Amino acid sequence: MPTEDRYLSTKYILWIDDDYTKFTGLEAYLYEIPSVDLTSANSMEEAKLILANSAIDLLLFDMVLMKDSLHATLGRRTGMSLVHRALDRGVRLFVAYTVLAKVEVMSSWEKLLSVIDIDAAPKFEYFSKNTSSVTAVVDAVRRLLQEEA
Repeated sequence: MPTEDRYLSTKYILWIDDDYTKFTGLEAYLYEIPSVDLTSANSMEEAKLILANSAIDLLLFDMVLMKDSLHATLGRRTGMSLVHRALDRGVRLFVAYTVLAKVEVMSSWEKLLSVIDIDAAPKFEYFSKNTSSVTAVVDAVRRLLQEEA
């Protein structure tokens, strides 16, 4: 086990994606990070329920999510809505991967930060589902968790 991971206390990751096919293998890579407890959700409604009832350190998510599993409706803003809810619950680490353009995502992030009142500065990483590798996403998760250790 690499030394930089040896002293990490357990970190809780909530992974939300309604279509796991693009990032096949992501889950296996995440389980290779020592001291990680991974919970997954595949809709906005499921993610909201988990956030309401669990302590989460890092949110790993697709920006475009099903609003609920019964109707399978997609929403471009569901990801940022979820981030807002997570910020309210104390989550400060976010890794997003999406088909949305980086400029759109980062603009939404800046708007959200301008209207919320939180003590600790959150960290947000963006990855394109079209061009980013699974390992790049996992490396960002690992780095953010180590920075917070």
